[in-house]
Amino acid sequence: MLAHERGRRLAAALVALSLYTTAHGSADRLAACAQESAARPRVGLALGGGSARGLAHVGVLEWLEERRIPVDAIAGTSIGALVGAAYASGRTATEVVTLVGGIDWDRLFSGEVDYALKSFRRKEDRRRYPVRLELGLRDGLRLAPGLDQGHAVDLFLSRLALPYSLPLSFDDLPIPFRAVATDLEAAAVVEIGSGSLASALRATMAFPGVFQPVEREGLLLADGGLLNNAPADVVSRMEVDVVIAVNVSAPLVTRDRLQSLVGVANQAIGVMMAERTRSVLARYADHVITPAVENVPGGAWRQFDTTRTLGYRAAAAAGDMLDYLALTPADWTSHLEARRTRRASTAGEPTFVRVEGVGPEAADAIGQVVEPLLRTALDPDALDLRLAELVGRGRFGSLGYDLLRNGGAGTGIGVRASGKPHGPPFVNVAIEVENRADEVELAAGTRLTVLDVGARDAEIRVDLVLGSDPDARVEYFLPRGGSPWFVAPRLELRNARQRFSVAGTPVASYRTRRVVAGADVGLTLGSRNELRIGYEAARFEARLRVGDPMLQYSGPERGVRVRWVYDGHDHWIAPRSGTRIETEARWLTTAPERQSGFLQAQFASATFFPAGREGRLFVALAGSAASADRLPPFHQSTLGGPFRLGAFTPDQFRGTRTAYAGSGYLHRLGQLPDLVGGPIHAGVWLESGSAFDAVRDAEIHSSVSAGLLLDTLLGALLASASVGTDGSTAFYVALGRPFW
Repeated sequence: MLAHERGRRLAAALVALSLYTTAHGSADRLAACAQESAARPRVGLALGGGSARGLAHVGVLEWLEERRIPVDAIAGTSIGALVGAAYASGRTATEVVTLVGGIDWDRLFSGEVDYALKSFRRKEDRRRYPVRLELGLRDGLRLAPGLDQGHAVDLFLSRLALPYSLPLSFDDLPIPFRAVATDLEAAAVVEIGSGSLASALRATMAFPGVFQPVEREGLLLADGGLLNNAPADVVSRMEVDVVIAVNVSAPLVTRDRLQSLVGVANQAIGVMMAERTRSVLARYADHVITPAVENVPGGAWRQFDTTRTLGYRAAAAAGDMLDYLALTPADWTSHLEARRTRRASTAGEPTFVRVEGVGPEAADAIGQVVEPLLRTALDPDALDLRLAELVGRGRFGSLGYDLLRNGGAGTGIGVRASGKPHGPPFVNVAIEVENRADEVELAAGTRLTVLDVGARDAEIRVDLVLGSDPDARVEYFLPRGGSPWFVAPRLELRNARQRFSVAGTPVASYRTRRVVAGADVGLTLGSRNELRIGYEAARFEARLRVGDPMLQYSGPERGVRVRWVYDGHDHWIAPRSGTRIETEARWLTTAPERQSGFLQAQFASATFFPAGREGRLFVALAGSAASADRLPPFHQSTLGGPFRLGAFTPDQFRGTRTAYAGSGYLHRLGQLPDLVGGPIHAGVWLESGSAFDAVRDAEIHSSVSAGLLLDTLLGALLASASVGTDGSTAFYVALGRPFW
């Protein structure tokens, strides 16, 4: 019945097209333009989901425009919806190529806001507890609902949808459009045809487990491909005569490739989707274009040009079947002009802000950040930056935006806020593995962060580390009245091992313990600087672990500490640019085995410079000094170990003063799968340094190292080999914290 009805409509349209073509030469051009869409068959385009394989849709659009085949309605699922919406919003195929080809996929799928835009305390969380799977304690311990909270995706989609404003019917776009999503609670297909275009796209792309589902109009929505991956049925209901479907579904594999749990699970999902796709295409599609994307991995987003070409070739191969839909050059020009006149052109000057998705207090805080951008031409770059910095404070999962129309109130900015359903409180995790000397050290740690304790933005931070060097710390961070000033009382239990060597041969190993009570007054300037001045009192103990009992050392420590950290790196593992500086000075008025106090200062920095498209150079400097000529051994500084003279054993060189310089080059080799990890770098670096009591006794030691550095879901993974000037060699493997 459905096929008969569409055939009848198509036949009528073809007759009308013939009559229209005959009479067109003598008709008035304006009347012809008005009659064009009614006289010819109306074409609907269904663009299916298929992860990176969906980039082939762009090539199909290029071919359709090249052959002057109009598109009168579009329905899309997942990546098909993204490409379809970009075209439906009035862009030409060439503009869609520029838009999609310019996407920074590393940023889009990083899983979190850029490191440089995080607040200072959230940067500390990332460096100290690098596992990217954030947990929360709201309603019990649970994981975040997705590997990626989707903020970078939200901002990209918000920009794609500009300058269309709400309320918006997708029928009012230059090309009527529908996005297909899945209602996770009702197990039903949802056709989205109005409201926020950006949030509609965000919903249809929310693949479970990867992106957090989207709450929209009371529904919990996820990727439309779960139930309708090739929405030919949806576009067939949009008053069209001909349906062209582009199928980029993941191909099913043969049994010889079903040898793993993951392979079988993927095949099971593919089987369920394939049956529904075949049924929809057979019933509703007049023409099916199937690009040869079976060898394109689902995560091959960076192979845009190659995949786009496959789409173009597939469309060209179907050209004979589609030629009857092509317009004459004059009619095509009229069609493009009609589409251009329907395209929104400017965002105007917003005069108000409206925030949805969070409570009044959070909405007010967001509004205060956005308000300085009002009453002037909208600057999307500035708005993106402000929203990203808000997300970088760790309270929100993602922030997107739309333009609003409100009658006499004019144009406004509507911010769509998505909180984190798993917290606060939040739990960050660290897993560390490291080979030091002849042993492997293991550690696992957690950081519990409780927000708004006693005041807005106040935090209780509880750290617990178990393993080779167990630690515990509790700090209450209290900002003062919205100013950059804060106070931070704390309690700590610090455990560490100190190794003593003679001529490079280990002779003793001690475990040290400090029980510390202290309080700081500090100043946080932006997201890069923190200055602390405080007093601390501690009980220090050193216990022999291995070797001869060379020293007996215990007693109270009291003194004043000043610490300044500047973090201008653009990434926490392998920055492309920026400088990080850590400085600390301590005046110990009381220390075991000392009759008088002494001052001790330390400095460390690492600066990165871009070197071509894939490379970066770095320079690292460090040093320490003291007011006393000699210090007790447990207060001395050391060198030895990775990025502290890598060819030598950890803490091999010891002295009252140290000096260190290193420089090297890192080159990006590739990329781990998106949301599982980041870049893979190979590097080589040269280090020189000395630990000494008096300058005249300083002896310079040097080493050359080379290795691989991977950005993984669990943190930085380093494997390196080093050779020293004295013939020393070392091989080092570590997982966990950054090294600069």
